[in-house]
Amino acid sequence: MKKTLLISLTVILAVACHTTKPTKTVATTVETVKDVPSDSLAEVNRKKNLYEQHCMSCHDLAKPSSETEREWRKIVPNMVAMINKNGIVVDAKVEEDILSYLILNCKN
Repeated sequence: MKKTLLISLTVILAVACHTTKPTKTVATTVETVKDVPSDSLAEVNRKKNLYEQHCMSCHDLAKPSSETEREWRKIVPNMVAMINKNGIVVDAKVEEDILSYLILNCKN
């Protein structure tokens, strides 16, 4: 009886260790996060690096989840306008990528 129980527990443990968790879908657009195909991890990291590089040059970084999509859509253009006035040029593509990263990880 003990041997059967030990074998059963071993099988259950082995199966439990080999199950996979579902992966998170990552958005590629700033239009809506819910209905778009997935970005590659490299693309998400590229956008994250842009966020860190440009935004940290003036202030501490906010967590993307600290704001909603609507709030980020207001904040990012204002921040880009301010940084561009200070002589650092953030072009429209970089702004779009930063906004895309923030929306991907924003508060719902």
